[in-house]
Amino acid sequence: MTEHFTQKCSKGSFGSFKFGSVMMRTCHYLNSPDDALKIAESEILRRWLNDPISNIVLMDLLIESGRSKEAAEVYEKLFKSEWFFALRNPLIPILYAISLYKQGTADSFDRANKLCSNLVTKLIYKQKIEDIIAAFALKVKQANIARHLVQKREANSELSWNIMVQANVMQSHEGSSVLQRRILQRNQHHVYKDTFAAIQATYPDLVKSLKIKPINLTVEEQVLGTIHIEDKDHVEAKRKRYY
Repeated sequence: MTEHFTQKCSKGSFGSFKFGSVMMRTCHYLNSPDDALKIAESEILRRWLNDPISNIVLMDLLIESGRSKEAAEVYEKLFKSEWFFALRNPLIPILYAISLYKQGTADSFDRANKLCSNLVTKLIYKQKIEDIIAAFALKVKQANIARHLVQKREANSELSWNIMVQANVMQSHEGSSVLQRRILQRNQHHVYKDTFAAIQATYPDLVKSLKIKPINLTVEEQVLGTIHIEDKDHVEAKRKRYY
């Protein structure tokens, strides 16, 4: 019926009505990723998915359904077609980074590492994406890349500081004395429980001497946590947690 409507109204007054987001939200509500993909892959129906929200809801549904590979392909098709109107919505590249993180493969990490050079979004959202990719770098034991992505923000960002500490501990990049100074000068940053575990495994005496008390958070929980985007240039978008 939807295909019939599309064919009949493609040149009529209803032809300009964009209901791609309505279809995607319906699929999301029904938890039906297969139907959403059928719409996205249909020669007749996919023309409705030419707005950011339709693609955001589609990617969100696919990630929630454990289909991160298909979610990543949504972004890659948009990028290949140079649909920058959609790509400028910061939630789309953020969801792409998350979908690559969830895949956790060497190939997906390579694609994630290339993402920053292709971004067309604002700095604040680019930093969020860099944090996701830096956390991914920790996951695949690429400490140098993790450090490079967050080193400029560790003083002001608690998440970046924890990523930096974990990366340094991973490669024993800092001796215990340097790490001790970094911890003592961490401003108001809390130590996440996975950062605490990394320090304790490598420098157990340091944990005792500084009496470090971790909080019940991890880097992964933070990078996959709820994202709120409220910007005058974008429709407000909210995403659930993916862990």
